Amino acid sequence: MQIRSMGVLYAAVVLTVSIQATEPTLSQEVVTGVTKLCKAPASSGDYLEYSAGGKLNVKFLSSGLKATITKKEWNGIQSVLKKQQLAENKNYRDCVTKLTPIIQKLVLTAEKKHPRPFPKTSSQKVLVGGIAEIALKGCQISSDTVICQFNVANTGNRDSYFTLAATNSFLFPDNGEKYKANQVGFGIKTSGDIIRKEVIQGVSYTSKLLFPKIPPLSQKVLKLEIAIMANNRWNKAVFRNLPLEH
Repeated sequence: MQIRSMGVLYAAVVLTVSIQATEPTLSQEVVTGVTKLCKAPASSGDYLEYSAGGKLNVKFLSSGLKATITKKEWNGIQSVLKKQQLAENKNYRDCVTKLTPIIQKLVLTAEKKHPRPFPKTSSQKVLVGGIAEIALKGCQISSDTVICQFNVANTGNRDSYFTLAATNSFLFPDNGEKYKANQVGFGIKTSGDIIRKEVIQGVSYTSKLLFPKIPPLSQKVLKLEIAIMANNRWNKAVFRNLPLEH
């Protein structure tokens, strides 16, 4: 069966995660914090703290992130704030426009240098096709690529063939846009299209999907759709409101 024609055969299985992600995204925190900073440049110490060792404590981030910054970069930030203060806080939007990309770059660089452990969410499971159990381990972003890891197990009473499809698996990050997977991993096999594999009864297989070109400051996954054929039917395991680890 061609993967392009399988849309009408999907049986959508939806799991709504009980913990809703309501925290602001990292990008939103940066914009909000820089806006407050530009409106009160004389109180910059309440938002940014620079140490002689080249560390910048970005106080308005909930993560308490400390970024590495050069003296030149710090002087550039100070120059913008001093100009804003001399202008008696007029046209603060110009200040926000100049500082936001600088702070975002510092924050993103710091996030890349200090990756957190891959999230474990073993309680999030979906049963599709009556026999295929999808247990989501979590989703992690590195640069602009998201990797979602999960286990696939055969809960039926005999060995069976399952198929995972990258081409019809999708991820929706917090910008609400739809991104298609460009790689699937199923056990020891990887493919940019589909993988059909004999799955032994009672055995769990490590699996993954890769999604490219995701906004680097994304903080959560609104929806993840995993396309899988089990019991000779195409299904979609759907997970919602997932934390996106950096």
